[in-house]
Amino acid sequence: MEKCASFPNNVRLQWKYRECVNTYRNCCRSLARQQEENIINADNLGTFYRHVNQRIRHRACIGPLMDNSNNIVVADIAIADVFNNHFASVDVIDNGVFPADIPVNCTEVLDFVIFTKSNVLSAIKKLKPNLSA
Repeated sequence: MEKCASFPNNVRLQWKYRECVNTYRNCCRSLARQQEENIINADNLGTFYRHVNQRIRHRACIGPLMDNSNNIVVADIAIADVFNNHFASVDVIDNGVFPADIPVNCTEVLDFVIFTKSNVLSAIKKLKPNLSA
């Protein structure tokens, strides 16, 4: 890079630099592709979820937003509310008509449910430990 900066008119050097950058990018993509193929071929659900969670953790942060009152919003829940309010207001026209009640044909009524300690322990033992919640 220093040579490119010191010789800005050297087209051959610029092309060589561009080729090196493209080769590096292709190698990075190839490595990522190979790692993902290894995860798929491992046939291990825990490895897959670990990979997905790592990808989720490295999400880009959303910068500060302004709400309808021109207040700066930085908290995650407040940002979610700003987005929700915006998208809820876009292309929504209320015609004032409520949907008709949908009849529900329920033939059985559930009066009560009993949870015993043994039932809960039995259900927990049936869970697979390598699966995420």
